Amino acid sequence: MRATVGVALTRHCRRPTALACDCDAPPSSAASAKLRDARRHTVVGAGAAMGFCSRGLCNSNPVEEPALEFTGHRSDQSDKASSCSLPNDQHQKEKEQQDYSDEDVEEIYRILSSSDDWGSLQQALEMRSVHFGPSLVDAVLKRCKRNNRAALQFFSWVRYYCMPTTKTYNTAMKLAGSAKDFKHMRYLYKEMLRTGCSPTVDTWNVMVCQYGNADLSEKALQTFYDMKQDGFLPDKTTYNHLIMYLTQSEGRKVDDAVKIFQEMCRSGHMIDKDILFINLKSAWGSAVF
Repeated sequence: MRATVGVALTRHCRRPTALACDCDAPPSSAASAKLRDARRHTVVGAGAAMGFCSRGLCNSNPVEEPALEFTGHRSDQSDKASSCSLPNDQHQKEKEQQDYSDEDVEEIYRILSSSDDWGSLQQALEMRSVHFGPSLVDAVLKRCKRNNRAALQFFSWVRYYCMPTTKTYNTAMKLAGSAKDFKHMRYLYKEMLRTGCSPTVDTWNVMVCQYGNADLSEKALQTFYDMKQDGFLPDKTTYNHLIMYLTQSEGRKVDDAVKIFQEMCRSGHMIDKDILFINLKSAWGSAVF
């Protein structure tokens, strides 16, 4: 099966990839040179199994694009949900443009964490003289990620005071999915369309990742196809995470992962070296190495 997969991938992915290695660095000693040579053959051998060429592995220079990355983690609880990371410069820019104070976020967080009775929480919120803008709403939702129920109740309530945005809907959908309330996650997506908010690739990535985090790889794959049917082009985040879910879930779907990988190559996206190794080990076991 390994030989078949390697031939299929090589046929469909001919362009060099941007997986960097240190095989061209000058050796400082015979031992280090031997170590680098062994590492070089490991990287090149692994890449060939997934359709990479050795020249691309050694000579390409990757260029990082500032994009929203969704880092997937297996989760049974809301605090193990996938996280969202921003490049440092983008994070700093958003911080400079925020129209709320951290004190406001903490105050609302304390209110939402003080009781399970939504009636009393709503009354306490209405007594606060806080202007609820989209940035504040998004910050509160992220601060309350360990209390999904209160956060989603807050999001439902605050819409009467602040028009939701695509970003706040994405965050709310992520909270619902991390709590494995996929029915509500899908409801929020449909509501987003009704209110005139335009979904983005990040919106679809949220749904793909939340299904994948719950080991629902078939649902993640179907969401991927729904995404393309609705006219959205998957990005590097979509491909990387979907391949990971298909190769690391309990019922591995290696054939589907190969097809997605081939499509990723044809689309011009490059898989990360670390993800390549992880997926190879998950799909075919440590014997590959």
